[in-house]
Amino acid sequence: EGRWAESVTARLLTIEAGEGHHWQQWLWLGQAYANSGDTVRGLVALDSARIRTENPESVRQIDSISGTLKSGENATGSQNP
Repeated sequence: EGRWAESVTARLLTIEAGEGHHWQQWLWLGQAYANSGDTVRGLVALDSARIRTENPESVRQIDSISGTLKSGENATGSQNP
C-alpha cells in the first residue's frame, strides 16, 4: 500500500502542476487510488479521465477499469477486502 500512496501523491502533484488536462494522469491516479484500497476515489478519478478524452480506445480502457472496480476487484484484478 505504501508505494501506491506515494503514487497517489505524485499524481496529485502532477495534476496540480498543470497536467490535469491529460486524461492519462487521471487514469493513473484512479489506478493508484484503487490499488491503495480507495475504490471510491479511484472511480471518481476515472470519471475525470473519461471526460477528458473522446478517443474510443481510451474510453474503452477507462470503462474496463471502472467496471472491474465496480465489480469488487481492485485495478490489478484482485478482490478488494
